[in-house]
Amino acid sequence: MQLGNLLEEDARTGQLRLIVPNASSRSAEGSVGEGAAVRRGVIRFLVVVIDASESMNQRDMRPSRIGVASQVVSTFIDNFFDQNPISQLALVELRQGKAEKITELSGNARHHRGRLEERVVASRGV
Repeated sequence: MQLGNLLEEDARTGQLRLIVPNASSRSAEGSVGEGAAVRRGVIRFLVVVIDASESMNQRDMRPSRIGVASQVVSTFIDNFFDQNPISQLALVELRQGKAEKITELSGNARHHRGRLEERVVASRGV
């Protein structure tokens, strides 16, 4: 059963509601909850800016500040594309007063996470 067949659009607000025919199909809900406010066809373009200054290499957090920021951004990327499957995202880092593009605008979460991890490893000097 396709998710499109389980969605009902509110004519007034344009929000989508999940229709669950019976209790056995609850596993088809995925990350969209019943009555969740999801708008079909909304395309978002988002640029995430990451601080990559020298202070981010401090180890007052484990493994380091940049490591924690990387984990948070990676989780955000997954959640963003789960909730906005047709949207696009780009990553930019700030280092020594300059902005440097990590990734172009794209809808490929795996590419964004991979490039982000490469930058974190490079910033550690490993």
